[in-house]
Amino acid sequence: MTSAMNLKNCGSVLVTGASRGLGLQIVHSLASGGFSPGKIIATARNPANTQALLPLLKLAASKGGAGGAGGMGIKRAAVINMTSLLGSVELNWGERANNFKWYPYRTSKCALNMVSRCMAADLEPDGILCMALHPGWVRTDMGGSRAPLSPDESISSVLSVIGGLTEKDHGSFLNITGEMLPW
Repeated sequence: MTSAMNLKNCGSVLVTGASRGLGLQIVHSLASGGFSPGKIIATARNPANTQALLPLLKLAASKGGAGGAGGMGIKRAAVINMTSLLGSVELNWGERANNFKWYPYRTSKCALNMVSRCMAADLEPDGILCMALHPGWVRTDMGGSRAPLSPDESISSVLSVIGGLTEKDHGSFLNITGEMLPW
């Protein structure tokens, strides 16, 4: 969890999808951990409002955020999209493809992965780090009781990975150990 300690150097952290599941667990972990950022902004879905924070991200990146001037990273401005390895086109083959026939879910995560790559290209000139992160298979209402990770275990690892992100991770697709996943 040492990398997660870097989050305390962030001025603010915005968590979308914070009404349930892993989004709610992230908010809980940030608020109760010894590494809380200056502000935690928790939001729930409201598509009519989907780019309202982009100007604030650009402002934070231009000022260098809580960590001062420097390279792209979480101390300035970052967008971390929570996705799934089930959205990987390359990994959609063989036994894994036969075991998980959740076409709508897989398709939505594949689309999110493309959004992450496109956003990374679009936001790079503004110095805003953007990447996709797979939180593992988690015991939530969606993941089911057979999933190997508890929400707390997943988010502990997720926050550690996020806390260690640097410019080299811009545009990447990582799992909860920080390893690169294929798109």
